[in-house]
Amino acid sequence: MEETRRGRGSRAVVLGAGIGGLVAARVLADTFDEVTIVERDVMPGGGHGRRGVPQGRHVHGMQAGGLPLLEELFPGLRAELAGDGAHEIADLSRVSLRFAGRLLNQAELPVAPVLSVSRPHLEWRIRERVRRLSGVRVAEGLEAVGVTSTVDGDRARVTGVRVAPAATRDAKERTIDADLVVDATGRGSRMPVWLEQLGCARPDEERVVVHIGYASQTFRLPRDSYPQDLIIEGRAPGRRHGFGAFACEQDRWTFSIMSYGAGERPPTEPEERMRLMHQMAPPWLAEALSAAEPLDDVARHAHPTSHWRHYERLGRLPVGLLAFGDAIAAFNPIYGTGMTVALKQGVALRTALETTTDTELPRRFYRAAARPLSAAWALSTGADLAYPETLGKRTRRGALMGRYVARFLAAAEHDPVLARRFLAVAGLVEAPSALLAPAAVAKVVRSPAPTALSLPERARSDVAHAPRETAAS
Repeated sequence: MEETRRGRGSRAVVLGAGIGGLVAARVLADTFDEVTIVERDVMPGGGHGRRGVPQGRHVHGMQAGGLPLLEELFPGLRAELAGDGAHEIADLSRVSLRFAGRLLNQAELPVAPVLSVSRPHLEWRIRERVRRLSGVRVAEGLEAVGVTSTVDGDRARVTGVRVAPAATRDAKERTIDADLVVDATGRGSRMPVWLEQLGCARPDEERVVVHIGYASQTFRLPRDSYPQDLIIEGRAPGRRHGFGAFACEQDRWTFSIMSYGAGERPPTEPEERMRLMHQMAPPWLAEALSAAEPLDDVARHAHPTSHWRHYERLGRLPVGLLAFGDAIAAFNPIYGTGMTVALKQGVALRTALETTTDTELPRRFYRAAARPLSAAWALSTGADLAYPETLGKRTRRGALMGRYVARFLAAAEHDPVLARRFLAVAGLVEAPSALLAPAAVAKVVRSPAPTALSLPERARSDVAHAPRETAAS
């Protein structure tokens, strides 16, 4: 029987201390004696942003499908975040969500809770939990430049990672020995290159070009009892901009303006930003904006492309090396699925570690991780590919599902039960197939033919050509 290199004296290295890397380290700490997290940034104190997470200043939320897993891996964290002022949203009336020009019904109806908290604050709280785990250390200011390996039968076995100071060119490298290396460095992961160097093939990569830009700023609103905690004015046909507002900790709100299209950029000028926010925000929030206090400068971020690297399809994989989180797949951030998918991958990794050998670990993990990835990918890319300017592979099945979802959303404007079901699917609580449940299909079919898109009257000036929808056949 193969020796499993875990337990006493075993060592794992995680590359990257973002949410994905921290989740991986948390899981590995239950199995490995030592876990080293290698991070190129020097970590800030408290819930402050950092250079290595450029998207951190923008609207973030923990989807309903991830929140129970967050508590499972980090018991008591939800209460800790609530004490910090983070918002758990558990009623349909507390959100204002418009997708594809359709405003979901806002009746008072319980929903699976969503966590609204700033990304830097959430990452800091998780990082502090991980730092306190036995055997875990964080090596800051270092970047991985390659892996070391030996031959194990007919395949390579990774034995460590070569690191160098991130801030110094041509600095002397050193090696950190490891029985398992987990690459959680995000979309810029060099794992495909390392696989080639180890005699393996690169994974097939699925790409969808979306060209979305963000310009975000944090405000403090006057203390008041606001009717909602989370607002998204998503993409709609002909509309060049979108808007997001999330209540965060300490009476702070994150406001983001999104732009759509290769030639579009979200504005950073205060007057233009305020004009667009007033146009797209619900009336109560537009009024509150007049007294809002800006707490920082505008931060920009671009997301040109979503990708999924299909490691689960590879026939030959090295032992002791895994990709994780955004290093496998990165989604259009407007759908807020990245952190939840990372938590689901963490559960898949834990199960694989408990049930398989080192040799079979990569294959078992990638196949298990592909299941939640598939649902998140179908949801995000299916919505993006509904717009002709989006570049990516289109299928007849996807087009048919897209037309059905358009009808579903139109019906969900008037039906709170359908709105709740859509949120459950979008939040990765239920599979996309839940939209096709017989009761849901019956409601959609019986609903009136969709009328014109329900864009806010104030936002009409941002619409180039908003077409009138007709009923899907």
